Amino acid sequence: MGAKLLALRRWIRRVGLFTLATTLLVVGGVMLVVGTRLNVAAWNTAGIAVFSTGLTVTVGTLSGREAVLQQYAKDANLRRKTDTYGPLHAELRALRKVLDRARAGDAPYPRQIAVDPIVADPFREVNDRDNSALRVWASFSNTYHAGEFSTHARALFDQEQESARQYNAAMNAAVEATTALLKPHIATAIEDLVNSPAYRKARAIQEQLHQAVSTQLSTSLPPDRSFIAWLVTELSRPENSAHSLADGWAKGWSNYWLTSVAEMPTVGWLLARQPHRAAESVEGGFRSGLSACNPPPSNWIESIMQKTGTDLEATATAAQVRKALNVFHLDVQKGECMIEGGLQTIRDRYEGGEPLV
Repeated sequence: MGAKLLALRRWIRRVGLFTLATTLLVVGGVMLVVGTRLNVAAWNTAGIAVFSTGLTVTVGTLSGREAVLQQYAKDANLRRKTDTYGPLHAELRALRKVLDRARAGDAPYPRQIAVDPIVADPFREVNDRDNSALRVWASFSNTYHAGEFSTHARALFDQEQESARQYNAAMNAAVEATTALLKPHIATAIEDLVNSPAYRKARAIQEQLHQAVSTQLSTSLPPDRSFIAWLVTELSRPENSAHSLADGWAKGWSNYWLTSVAEMPTVGWLLARQPHRAAESVEGGFRSGLSACNPPPSNWIESIMQKTGTDLEATATAAQVRKALNVFHLDVQKGECMIEGGLQTIRDRYEGGEPLV
């Protein structure tokens, strides 16, 4: 109610000033006409004074109103910069850099682009540490903040969200394809290792140690965390085989492995055509401290990744992911440029122009 009364008073004040200005202009004009016709200098002088006063009131009223509107615009746009344009621009800029590096082969393709609104969830922060997120617009789009953007801008940011979802779907398909391609290569690599002299030697040593324990020459087996020793132990169990181990590793290396929080970047590196980096990520999983054994030889893992990467490259799935990434990258670039233009206009118009340093 108070706001309505204040608005009414302002309207009455504005209308009163315009009425006064109009009256002065009319009276001054009449006095000039009468003074000219009657040839009375005093009427002419008074008419000029009254008419000039009317003009002054009119110009002052219009100028004051324009100044108020300009101040309103300045306050609104500075608020938009800090509350809406700034956060969205920062997110798009960080995301565009991630996509730039992935397209150049300097970083893995993002496993997923987070597109759901920002929520108070500590695990979300962990998953967004690589800046693969498009959450700000999702938080704005269904609130009053959406009104701070033009219709064209809202349509562009909605398209970005859709492009991100299409990329996520393509990436999910790539993960499934990579898992299927990894499995036979891992199984073959295990079988080759089983047929190697090193494996036969490790198995013989383990049999001797078991025999020593059974004849009470030793009370326990000495710890051996080598990969081959672990593999000998695992394959000695009747439920295990090269294919069963390969099945578990293929799923883990493509998704989550030894942790439920951080996703393995293996598929992302293969799509970036960097199989050696994919091998390094798997080796890092072995070295995480959660593995039951030390990592296998680096060239053993890298050979698996080289073969899997070659197979993946020949699939339509890889082509679809790259196409989805390129479309998404272009949409993000457009959005970043649009907001950057608005921020520059705010800087030039309301913040003194370009910085001096």
